[in-house]
Amino acid sequence: MSSAQRIDALTGIRGLAALLVVYSHLAEDGFFSRSHLYPGEVGVMVFFTLSGFLMAFLYGHKQFDYSAVVRYGVSRFSRIAPAYLFVVIGSYLIYNLIDPSFVYAITHQNLLRHLLFSGNVSALWSIPPEVQFYAVFVGLWFALWKFRNQGNASVLAIVLTAIFLL
Repeated sequence: MSSAQRIDALTGIRGLAALLVVYSHLAEDGFFSRSHLYPGEVGVMVFFTLSGFLMAFLYGHKQFDYSAVVRYGVSRFSRIAPAYLFVVIGSYLIYNLIDPSFVYAITHQNLLRHLLFSGNVSALWSIPPEVQFYAVFVGLWFALWKFRNQGNASVLAIVLTAIFLL
């Protein structure tokens, strides 16, 4: 993100959200006392909310066309996929070839699900929903672009509701 598009206050909010998640993980291991306020869940919700806001901020005003969608897809995929797929394939190989008690059990039966970003690889659980959001965002971006100057909030609300229900 360029400095012109950067919102510094969000960096601080992201930092606090990250600390909430870290606190939650340390509490699970007994380092801190457990909190009934669910700080980890709050931190994750803040991250997801910020992601949605930033996607609309970065792309909502941009022209929606084939080349823009391809650039968007390549940008999002190349940011997430290499590390995620490395861990998935590495976990699959370790579990199946080296250590069948490996904690991240990716088997022959569930490998495809993980490769298609619909699996749950423990610590990487948030990656598939993020990728799924990126796919859904294309519809949101189209709706923002298509209806932004028409002043027809009801059509936009229907499109957004339909996407939400998916």
